[in-house]
Formats: sequence, structure tokens, C-alpha cells
Amino acid sequence: MAFDINRVLDTRCLHGEGPFWHHPQRRLYWVDILTPTLYCYSADSKKLKQYPFSEPIGFAIPVHDTSSDDCPNLVVGLQSGLALYDTATRALAVLTNPERDLSNNRFNDGKCDAHGRLWAGTMDCDSAKGKGSLYLMNNDRIVSCKDENYSITNGPAWSTDDKTLYHNDTAEGVIYAFDYDLANATITNKRIFYKFSVGTGAPDGMTVDCDNNLWVACAQGGSIICLSPRAERLHTINLPVSFITSCAFGGENLDQLFVTTSRLLDEERLTQEPDAGAIFSIDLGMHGIRGLPGNACHVTPPR
Repeated sequence: MAFDINRVLDTRCLHGEGPFWHHPQRRLYWVDILTPTLYCYSADSKKLKQYPFSEPIGFAIPVHDTSSDDCPNLVVGLQSGLALYDTATRALAVLTNPERDLSNNRFNDGKCDAHGRLWAGTMDCDSAKGKGSLYLMNNDRIVSCKDENYSITNGPAWSTDDKTLYHNDTAEGVIYAFDYDLANATITNKRIFYKFSVGTGAPDGMTVDCDNNLWVACAQGGSIICLSPRAERLHTINLPVSFITSCAFGGENLDQLFVTTSRLLDEERLTQEPDAGAIFSIDLGMHGIRGLPGNACHVTPPR
């Protein structure tokens, strides 16, 4: 099966991550963790905006606002914790920091469940083994640790019926699955869903399509893979760069898979991969594949 791959933006991110398509705004958000910068691209105006930060930023998720589709606020995951960022004023308001005692840790990846509660993972800035944890921040900004002993947390994603939560340890090459109780935001029955073979890359950011299949970015593997709910590999899509970091469905019909990439490569690889760090899109609509809108964050702002 052939797939149409396009380079959307040549942003040359040092380490692009966390794509989020805001469907009402028709905007694509993503971050460059290490520059560090938040990006916003408007599909309507074709304009790209950049918002520099003073510390590593792992993800940015728009905040739900019933009064407007153009809410400028985002929840961001930083080294200093979770914060609310206003893109209009560029003001930053701290929400919480559950790891004040771990000064070398930072938030790395996060997404919201169907009720707008944030699930986000941390990691040591030097990728020290077992220093990361998976946290839940509920709508009232109360944070609790839900799982521990991760080296590089990545890619929270949910099955279409919200009964399974997927979460990665990139350093271990493992995608875990949990039974998920949406009503109570609890996880149980942790198990290995898929284990990467040595030399095939490692699981990074991921998302689920309308058919309940899991699309996974393969860090250092040069591809996006699609796994069935039974962990069968359905598709492998090779890209012209090797360090693929994350993916998210977007576009008018949610049938474009936006892909972030990294330039954390040696000089020889960078010469061979001039598009490293760019944003790509994969046209899946031609194969009848569509995704779901990303969940905005329903969080009570600080007063």
C-alpha cells in the first residue's frame, strides 16, 4: 500500500514533538523541546507563529473554552512543572509541580482523556533510568502519580471506547496497555502491548484512528507503524528522516497524519537527511483512514 508523504514545514526543529491539531481553530500546535519553542501553524492563513520559552517544553494542549473556539490558552509541560500559557499576552501561570524535589526532571509528553483530564509523563533530562513517572491532573488541578519507574515517558493514547490507555517507555522499547476507567480516571492491569525488536527503533508519540488502530512514531526507526488492537502490525510507513518523534491526525477531514521529527543526529546523518526536524503529513484519506479530534484540556485556571 502506497502512502503520499509531504513535507509541510521546514522548521528544522532540534527536537520537534507533541503535535496537536485543534480542529475548531484549524491550527497545528507542536513544540521544539530543546530550543525551546512552541509553534502554531494556521491552515487557513498559512501563517506560522513561534513562542520562545526559557526552559524545555514537552507539550502544549489547548484549553477548552465554551465561549469561544479561539481560546488562546494552552496547558504546557515544562521542566518547572505544569503551567497555563496565554498565547495572546505570552503570560505564564504556574499550575502545579509534582516533582519539586527532582530538579533534573521535566515533563515530556502528555494528552487529555475524553473528560479533558491531563495525563502527562516525566523523565530525567539526561534520561537516567527509572526516574520518570506518569501523572494525572484532574479538572480541579489536583495531581496524582499513577505509575512510576519510567526512563523516557511518551505517547499517552486511548482506545476509541476509552477502555484502554496506552503509554510508552521509549528507552525500554515497550508500549504498555492499561485497563482504563474513564468515569474514575483509574488505570489497572498494566501489561506489555508491544515490544520493539533491537535495531527497529523505539516507540515515541502515538495516536489512535477511528478504527481503533494505534499509529506509533518510531524514534530512530525512520517510520510510522500502525498496530491493531491485537498488536498486529498493519502498516509501516517509511519517511525520509530517521528520528520520528510523534504523530497526530488533523486536516479538514482528520485524515492527514501530521508527523514531528528531530535533528538529534550525528553530522553524517544530518548530511544524509536534510529534512530532519521538519513537519510532515501523510495522506491517509486516500485509504479511508481517519482519526479523532484531540481532546482539549478542561482545567480550572488559577485565580
